[in-house]
Amino acid sequence: VFSWAGAATIGCMGTGIYATNGPEGVAYVVDHAKAKIVIAEDEKQLAKFRKVDKSLLKSVKAFVVYSPNELETDPVHGIPAYTWSGFMELGAKTSQEAVEVKRGAVVPGQCCSLIYTSGTTGNPKAVMISHDSCTWTAKVAFEDVFGLGREEHVVSYLPLSHIAAQLMDIISPMVNEVTVHFARPDALKGSLKGTLQECQPTVFFGVPRVWEKQHSMVTIKLKEGTVFGRWAYDLALRVGSEAARSRKDGIKPGAILSLANKVLDLLVLKNIRILLGIDKCRWLSTAAAPIAPELIDWFWALGKPMYEVYGQTECTGIATANIPGANRIGSVGRANSGVEVAVSKQQEILIKGPGVIQGYWNKPEKTAETFVDGWLHTGDVGKIDTDGYIYIVDHM
Repeated sequence: VFSWAGAATIGCMGTGIYATNGPEGVAYVVDHAKAKIVIAEDEKQLAKFRKVDKSLLKSVKAFVVYSPNELETDPVHGIPAYTWSGFMELGAKTSQEAVEVKRGAVVPGQCCSLIYTSGTTGNPKAVMISHDSCTWTAKVAFEDVFGLGREEHVVSYLPLSHIAAQLMDIISPMVNEVTVHFARPDALKGSLKGTLQECQPTVFFGVPRVWEKQHSMVTIKLKEGTVFGRWAYDLALRVGSEAARSRKDGIKPGAILSLANKVLDLLVLKNIRILLGIDKCRWLSTAAAPIAPELIDWFWALGKPMYEVYGQTECTGIATANIPGANRIGSVGRANSGVEVAVSKQQEILIKGPGVIQGYWNKPEKTAETFVDGWLHTGDVGKIDTDGYIYIVDHM
């Protein structure tokens, strides 16, 4: 987070490397991006660069080891390597005036982030995201789409190599003054539950697998519980489902249903939400892969509306969203403010708007193929109904 923000401030580009990448993978990104500074989490990550051919590191001027446990580190193929504290001391020699000059030279349209795609076929492409795409998307997503204020709390747990994590954990906190709580490195291996319980975020985004794990956690707890506990849960969930069905249709639940829902929510459902760490969330959102409508319904029944959103790295993460008062389960919502969505003759979803990126770094042919007359060709097959709700049905 510090490195990315520092780079963006002075007009440089930041890019992430997955911690799971091997020596060949990290060398490709550094060489392709022509990176000058490499920040490694610890000596274990730095060791990957010691195993690669020096010719792939010719752009690198320095390595930095972030871990505070590293008191000193050896050069990498003759390239200087600093501890984080040593790097900060080096930076302290630069005057604030010099920093302000560089910051003042940053302009809209200038690339600030390179995000490498998964690279399932061949080497990954580097998506170029500009300063204004970042700030515009963060503002639209957090303020216009979800109507959130400046007292939000989020948990940083997704890899910062993803645009979703960059938006949630770096860009939006700067634009919207959001408070960030950092999860443990093993968050996706099980410790995320404890972090959510402790931090109780007000906003939480997760891919379907995260929500599936939360549902499984409750299912396992119920099997370990009493017969009365399971009965109470089933009753509370049935009543919660009925109340949620009315709310989804924009109808206020009847007096008896509303009272029953409030009582059972207080006695049963609230405890489940606290267990999951989502009790203070204003909304939950999901994207990146198909999710079972039944799972969305389950969270609604718990008293926490879940909204499906859609986007790609190539449109800075989010282009459409279901929102309160305009939600249709099974769809990915309607186009966000300032975004246009269309469907081609081949039923391909096309997106145009301020979030659509500049292109791929050093890939002019692929850029020309993907971005035509300002429209992003997503590669997703879909349809738009008469009310403007968008449905993703396949991938080309």
